[in-house]
Amino acid sequence: MAMLARAPISYLVPSLAAALDGQVMADSPLELAASIRSVISLGAHGPRAALSIPLGSFEQALSTLREEARAGRIELRPRSSGVFEVVVLNSASEPCWLATSSGSSPARLVVGTDGEALEELAPYLARGLPQVDLGTAPIAFEAWPSRLASDLGDSLRGLVPLFLGVPGSDDIAGEALDWMADASRLQLTATEEGGSIVVTIAADLASQRSWVSRTLGSYAPTNDLARSMFARLPVDSEMAWFSSTPDPARMQEARQALGRWLQEGFGVGASPTTVDLIARTFLPRTAWVYAQGDASGVDALYTRSTGQGLWQRTLSTFGWHVLGFDEPARQLEPALDAGMQAYNTGDLRSLAYRQLPTLCAGLGKIAKRKAPKGLPAGSVLYEMKMPAAFFDDCMRHYGAMPQEPGPDESLVVVMVPDGGRTWIGFGPQGSPSRLREVRDPSGRIKATYGPQENRMVDRMAALVQGQAGGLVHAPGLEPLSSPSTRIGGFVTAAGVGGLVRFLTMREHYRWERMRVERLPGRGTARIPFAIEVQPTSPARAVGKLWLAPTAWASVVAMMNAP
Repeated sequence: MAMLARAPISYLVPSLAAALDGQVMADSPLELAASIRSVISLGAHGPRAALSIPLGSFEQALSTLREEARAGRIELRPRSSGVFEVVVLNSASEPCWLATSSGSSPARLVVGTDGEALEELAPYLARGLPQVDLGTAPIAFEAWPSRLASDLGDSLRGLVPLFLGVPGSDDIAGEALDWMADASRLQLTATEEGGSIVVTIAADLASQRSWVSRTLGSYAPTNDLARSMFARLPVDSEMAWFSSTPDPARMQEARQALGRWLQEGFGVGASPTTVDLIARTFLPRTAWVYAQGDASGVDALYTRSTGQGLWQRTLSTFGWHVLGFDEPARQLEPALDAGMQAYNTGDLRSLAYRQLPTLCAGLGKIAKRKAPKGLPAGSVLYEMKMPAAFFDDCMRHYGAMPQEPGPDESLVVVMVPDGGRTWIGFGPQGSPSRLREVRDPSGRIKATYGPQENRMVDRMAALVQGQAGGLVHAPGLEPLSSPSTRIGGFVTAAGVGGLVRFLTMREHYRWERMRVERLPGRGTARIPFAIEVQPTSPARAVGKLWLAPTAWASVVAMMNAP
């Protein structure tokens, strides 16, 4: 790790006070090295590590430390030519060595986690690492995963599943270790470009043992189709991404692995047909895009236990979702029909109740209907009606409740053909209910909902007709314009909160909208990300994350939030 050494030694090594503060070379890198000898030692006390601080003069630093020794504050012990051990007296200080150095600074103060770490790493930090070219980035980290996999792979392969303790742990451990064996070099850097912080992770993939390595190298060389679909996604998307076309054989591998994991997690009650249907749904073989947004805009964490409160939580947690596939609707419609049939006949429905035990009883069946006017010919709507009585009866199950009945609602899936492409949206549809006032526990009005109908249908119509605004001109997404990007998109704090609510189907205090809206940019600052594969030898996979000032401020604020 290399970064500008601008921190005083008294901050980095408090026990040395300010004796050497004025001797730190601010234009030379601060460097760190770590090693792992065994899985047992890693679990017992973590990796051995040492920090190397650049100094402007070995003779001057040694003279200063000798004065400290004469004052009785430290003890200097010669180790070898140009190397002294620094022992701070009357203090539980980390062990230190002062050593002559090669590279950009003539001397370095090396601080270790313990004496063994210094014995192992100090010679490398003083005279080896300074000769390594880590580039010009202010922050750089480099590792060699294949070495770790070679030395410790057998031990990790057996221990990782024990730590994970989830279905498919063996497969996850195997894939992770195979990828480590593929990655001969891993480098992370952070730079400043045009006011943004750019975090880059690059991996040299010398082999293709893992599915990830094989898949990254198999994507279509250009992403024009995926990016053109991405550009049409709704401009109010809080999270969105695109993926260029992968090798179908790699997707089949992934489907089989996901199927094994789902089967293990769901148990014998899930039929292989249903498991295969889920795997095929979430792992398409074509270029595709995804976006999500907020269908409510109002927090529902403190709503009362009434039918109306449950309806409001349903809107809040579900959100709206749009997917686009480079595949004709006529090929996708049979799979959608099969999925809805699997729910209606009980298999998928029973699976949902087993996995979500708090799900309200009485969910109706899904009906297939012709889409309303405004959508292209061939569009299809699948609808699950949720009448007001459903919300009210569910809450009565928990005891007496105030008389605040919920409105009629429905969840819909809308499939829209678009030439050789297909758009699929799902989310709350709305109903022509009477006006609803949503109040907080103190009785104050939080939001007013008027009669709303065809919300999801209207969104899909605007998308295919080019009236949804689109991300094509959205600010902050310029980094995604590179045709070499295989996978790209953006996230926002609001989008992460929405995804957490959707995946867990409940509200979360940390991701309340009122908390997110207090962040810089009100939680809507976009953080673009991109993954590309460079046709070098070995192949180089590169992932990038762009943090504009507002986005970076949001990340820092979230990290510091109580």
